[in-house]
Amino acid sequence: MTVLSHRHIPAPTPKPRITGMVIAGALAIILAFAIVSLFKPPAARADTIPNRTKPAANLFTEAPAARTSWTGCYINAQTGMAAAHHEVAGVISLSAQGALGALGGGCDLHVAGTPFVIGALTDYAFRNVGAGIVGANITLEGAWTVGGRAGVLAGDKLLIYGLGAWTQTSASSTLALPSTFDGYVAGAGVEAMLNQAFSLGLEYRGIYYDSEAIPGAGPFAVSPYEHQLRLKAAWRFGMPK
Repeated sequence: MTVLSHRHIPAPTPKPRITGMVIAGALAIILAFAIVSLFKPPAARADTIPNRTKPAANLFTEAPAARTSWTGCYINAQTGMAAAHHEVAGVISLSAQGALGALGGGCDLHVAGTPFVIGALTDYAFRNVGAGIVGANITLEGAWTVGGRAGVLAGDKLLIYGLGAWTQTSASSTLALPSTFDGYVAGAGVEAMLNQAFSLGLEYRGIYYDSEAIPGAGPFAVSPYEHQLRLKAAWRFGMPK
């Protein structure tokens, strides 16, 4: 659905970077508490407490569980929603929503002796989110993203992180605009390690593209920005044994 609103302002309005990050932070905190509760170990039962009167050899029949490591690489599949907004000439705002899918990968490093994880990532998103009115239409299509993330572990199995990246999206329009827009990404997310091979995550991205002048319209320009919410499933490999 396309939404059109007229604004009586002389210049483009600031992009809502702070609002997007507040939403992302709140989402990450809420989801973190929810997922942590899933990994809370059950209370020990009386019949599982070792009998101190047994011979010592019987007390160590099982090796302790290995700690989860986040060092390694992964590939992932992503799905979610995108909400695109285009400030046109500072007086018209075009908005549209649509689904997206993406394929990506990356590598993480768990800093030894700390709860911190850093990593590099890349992905390609498939979407077709268009907005417009008669004579003015802009559609965002496929997009490459390359960047990094850094986070902190809440226990062994849950990572809470922030990310930053460069992105380039292809676009089509009726305004003779360039066929691509460059921009930057700021976001946050949570990822839960199900086992050493698979993980699930939820991620918010705020994407802010460079303004592009409208040919033949003097100083007027188009300033796109976008909000995305992504659900991610990853297969991890190269993890330490």
